[in-house]
Amino acid sequence: YRLSHQDKFRIRAKCGIVAQRKKCALYKIITKYGKGAASVLNSGRFIARIEVGFGVLACTLRIFILSLPNMPDSSIQQQRQAIDALDAKLLDLLNQRARHALSIGASKISQGTKNLYDPAREAKLLKRLCAASQGPLRAAHLGAIYREIISACLALEQQQTICYLGPEGTFTHMAALKHFGQSASYSYRTSIADLFDALGKGECDYVVSPIENSTEGMVSLTIDLLASRDVSIIGELEIPVRHCLLGQSGLDLASIAEVHAHEQALAQCQHWLQQNLPHVTLHKQPSNGLAVKMALNHNNIAAVGAEINSRLYNLAVIAQNVEDIVGNKTRFVVLGKIQPEPTGKDKTALFFAVRHRPGSLYRALGAFAAASVDLTRLESRPLKTASWSYSFFVELRGHIREERVANAIKDVEAECSYLKFLGSYPATSGD
Repeated sequence: YRLSHQDKFRIRAKCGIVAQRKKCALYKIITKYGKGAASVLNSGRFIARIEVGFGVLACTLRIFILSLPNMPDSSIQQQRQAIDALDAKLLDLLNQRARHALSIGASKISQGTKNLYDPAREAKLLKRLCAASQGPLRAAHLGAIYREIISACLALEQQQTICYLGPEGTFTHMAALKHFGQSASYSYRTSIADLFDALGKGECDYVVSPIENSTEGMVSLTIDLLASRDVSIIGELEIPVRHCLLGQSGLDLASIAEVHAHEQALAQCQHWLQQNLPHVTLHKQPSNGLAVKMALNHNNIAAVGAEINSRLYNLAVIAQNVEDIVGNKTRFVVLGKIQPEPTGKDKTALFFAVRHRPGSLYRALGAFAAASVDLTRLESRPLKTASWSYSFFVELRGHIREERVANAIKDVEAECSYLKFLGSYPATSGD
């Protein structure tokens, strides 16, 4: 049987009959490392609690043994047979679902619908299923399962091409996979500007771009391009940021001459890098994925990136969790040229500039308060057309098709020299 204590040791012991204690490896462990006590329950199923003394250190082992060797539990086989039967039913039901999806897709295309992806429908479906579930599957489990089911069905109806800030292994790549699933077609670009260009030229159907980090704030280039390009926000998602220091096998901290990463990643790991690598030169890259490729090609360069890159590029993990703040997250927006329907839990994004009159910004923001519209984000950005003039990026709770939201935006526009609607979309963050 396998006995484990993560902090000190991992021991494997096998025995034929529990009653023969002196022949049991467990008994040898007890007599070698300290005094212990074990209680045997249900003739072969037991939980042994062993208090082992190592001077001032006391270790508690919990051993869960399901059955004795060569004594298979018939109930396990029965449960497996039940699972096999359920899997057969699930397979049939999944194919039935796919056939319905294909029929709906064909009907939509015959009616002239170009884009079959429906973010509002998906958000409502996941919300309903999570609310109806009695467990033990949690919301995160159901979300992951149905993401792939929806992704596969949509791929049968119409193949979607998604562009992300790449190359492979970036957090944006991970966000794209989380949102669209494995069955979509993916293509990367090496800059945020190239992402917007790809969508504008019709080289992809949707784009996933970073917009905000919980510690470093807004991604200014994404905000500025939203203001100047003909695109809409159709969705959002956030993922936790856990950074690793990656390099070629055998590279250690003392041998690193340079560290490459996206500027946001460097900022998120600034304190750790100063404490552990004060001698190195830091280099900004358009993405962490490109930084990883630099580390792949140079034996004295390390890169900051997600652990997935160690598997994608066969790099060694020199250090884990090098981010300065635990719980750091990045929010991403999904961009397209469609307008999602209301879901009951939405956000709306705007870009506006107020006239140079006393109290104009006060009155503009007051219009939201008067309509009981909650702002979740207010960010100023310099106007590109006039020095020392500013515009404002705003996100609020609600959908533009809600009367109170539409009326508030109309009142705000009365105080503005410029206002651009950036989209209403299902909300998944900010609560």
